[in-house]
Amino acid sequence: MYSKYGGYDSERYHVESFIDQGYELLRSIGYDLKSIQMMDEQDINEMWESQFNTPIESWTHMSMFPDSSADELVWHCHQVHLTPALVRFEIKVLEAVLQWGTENPANFEHRSALEKELEARKRGEDT
Repeated sequence: MYSKYGGYDSERYHVESFIDQGYELLRSIGYDLKSIQMMDEQDINEMWESQFNTPIESWTHMSMFPDSSADELVWHCHQVHLTPALVRFEIKVLEAVLQWGTENPANFEHRSALEKELEARKRGEDT
């Protein structure tokens, strides 16, 4: 598989995917967007069509499942060695997602894995 970031296994792919996902998560949480996790597929598709090509300020829902997206973000982090700045970014994203999950617990999965990763990073472990 090839992406705009290079090959699927390239360090650049993993780092830039991690940064993009973290940015989208923080932005969605910052704009207090609602989760799509409890919506059926047809409602999700209709919502995406109505939000597509509009400024995020007008959005009502996230464009991803926040817990799954955070779990994928962690996977990308595990594929490379993160610099101290990127570790701080990962911590910030995980803290925001876990706080969001506390306030929005419906269908929030991956909590224990995200908490484990956060605690390991805070201890300085290179996961």
